[in-house]
Amino acid sequence: MISMPRVRHYKILKSAIPSRPDSASKALDGERISLKQELEEKEESIMEANQKSSLLDKAAQLGERLVEVGGDAARLKSVASHAVEDAVTEAKRFAKRGRYAAEDLIDDAAYRVKRDPFRSVALGFAIGFSLGALVIWMATPRIARNQARED
Repeated sequence: MISMPRVRHYKILKSAIPSRPDSASKALDGERISLKQELEEKEESIMEANQKSSLLDKAAQLGERLVEVGGDAARLKSVASHAVEDAVTEAKRFAKRGRYAAEDLIDDAAYRVKRDPFRSVALGFAIGFSLGALVIWMATPRIARNQARED
């Protein structure tokens, strides 16, 4: 709370200050308004500059991110390319091994036929007879087989 001596002192100071005329007061009010307008304009320009700078920062960050993603995409492309090349090479090797194995099997069969022709013919006959019997057995309907068993 304000003590009494201070209030008295304030009243004395207030009476000592000469009052301003109305024209001076209006001029000061006009200056205040123009200063407020200037201040608002400066604030708006600062806000626009901040928005522009933040937009530029965002664009720069987006550009940096795009460069990173582009680098990642290039790296993934090269990795995928190498994987495809490796798979193609492995498939070629597998095909070559399969061809060599088939050639070896044919050569072995020719050698065995030359070495023991009667055995080879008998084996061929047995395999052919077995396959024929299997085909006939599978082609005959089950009902017909059951009737044949009952008779």
